[in-house]
Amino acid sequence: MILDYIRPENVIILAVTPINADMATSEALKLAKIVDPEGKRTLAVLTKLDLMDPGTDANEAMAGHVIPVKLGIIGVVNRSQQDIKDKKLLMGHLKAHLPKYKVLINKKIAEQEELLTALGEEILPENKHKMLRELINKVVKEFCGRIDGQAMPDFAEGTAGDMKLSGGAKINRDIFYGSFKEDLDEIIPLADVTQFHIIQMLRSTAGLQPHVFVSDEVFMKLARKEVGRLSKPSERCVERVHDELRTLIEKYGPECKRDFDRFPRCRDKIIGITQEFVSRTKKDALLLVKDLVNVSFTLAQVLPTESPTVFLRLTNLVFVQIQTGFINTRHKDFQEEAAVLLSTQQRRRLEQEEAKKEAEHAKKDWVDDGYHPKSFHAIAAIKALGEKQKNRGEGSGDADRWLAEEREMEDGDMMRELAQKYFGIARDAIEDGVPKAIFQKLIQPVKNGLQTELYEELVVSGLGTDLLEETGDAEASRKEAKHTLEGLLQAFDIIHEVREFNV
Repeated sequence: MILDYIRPENVIILAVTPINADMATSEALKLAKIVDPEGKRTLAVLTKLDLMDPGTDANEAMAGHVIPVKLGIIGVVNRSQQDIKDKKLLMGHLKAHLPKYKVLINKKIAEQEELLTALGEEILPENKHKMLRELINKVVKEFCGRIDGQAMPDFAEGTAGDMKLSGGAKINRDIFYGSFKEDLDEIIPLADVTQFHIIQMLRSTAGLQPHVFVSDEVFMKLARKEVGRLSKPSERCVERVHDELRTLIEKYGPECKRDFDRFPRCRDKIIGITQEFVSRTKKDALLLVKDLVNVSFTLAQVLPTESPTVFLRLTNLVFVQIQTGFINTRHKDFQEEAAVLLSTQQRRRLEQEEAKKEAEHAKKDWVDDGYHPKSFHAIAAIKALGEKQKNRGEGSGDADRWLAEEREMEDGDMMRELAQKYFGIARDAIEDGVPKAIFQKLIQPVKNGLQTELYEELVVSGLGTDLLEETGDAEASRKEAKHTLEGLLQAFDIIHEVREFNV
């Protein structure tokens, strides 16, 4: 009866025999050999692999050297007698271990899907322009987001203490209100100018006839010299912001990273265009910052009560205070300070003139031949004048010479105080104005113009599509990932079917 079933040519013969028995006496193999002598339709199953005698080897039989069949040989380990007594079923064993296999397969599926996402779909020539535009939009959005504070740091890469600010946060806190402010605070006005230098400048401007009032020329020279020291910190501030913007384009996020890793030539081109655009824009910011330092309070002669932090329109930007070309002595803060100093100086000079007159009258009032002077006030005036001469280290000299030197010292002190006061006003204006100038002439133009710049350089010129070329093994990796994903999905379906199967 068995021969009737296995004799037709379209029948596959399943020959099951224990491996620990003699193959030559296997009834299954004998019957199969009768109807299929070449073994073209025979599939052998060898059982009891776990019951082989010590020292024996199943490799020869499993390799087909003992049983000449063409459809293959399968080795199995069936349930033991104890498993049969315990009613242990294969399906139950499978169901017990399915959850962990399901988790493993899900993990592998996610890995392959992520790999396919990174590799992307195959690019057709007609889709390159669209893909390039989408990539540019993505890059510009992320770049501007980091400036505006819309990009959060990835704390998975380090602890909160290790995180460093970047983009707009770094520009604002570490540069504008950090290094730039520190550079300005380190400048001590007139620190290298001695009192002797100021007095010599006053004497040089006096010529043959001393000035009745303080020389404006000396004040202008001192003010311009000190305000000019604000130039280097301001230019360094522009350079720091420029460097941060150039570095920022290289700190792309995961979305841009996938595309950049896929198209390295396009990545290098976009970074290069962006950095060059930032460097070109920096020139306008530097020019404006230099104007801010070189021209002082441009409209203050018309609006003397304006605050030094008001801004005058200069090609879309506005400033009022821009610092050394015109020294604005009509600024209200400066006028108040100068008025106090001048009134104090005038009062002292009146007192000196009165003392001089008293001393001159005292000399005339002395009585010859040892008589006492006529006036007690005259004695007091002479003594007071003598004390002042003594305090200045002068053993002799007339009142005119002493009054002249005292006046020069006071003029020098007042000149120093006025120059320092004016420097403080200019420094406050620079501290407030330079960040605004950088924002208006560097940061804002880069944000508004980067997309247009990239479009013109890559899309309009047509050069960008040539950059959307994948590496040589990208296509092979994509096919392999798709094949692996298909197998994993099939395995997942099989596991689902097994779980639903009831014995």
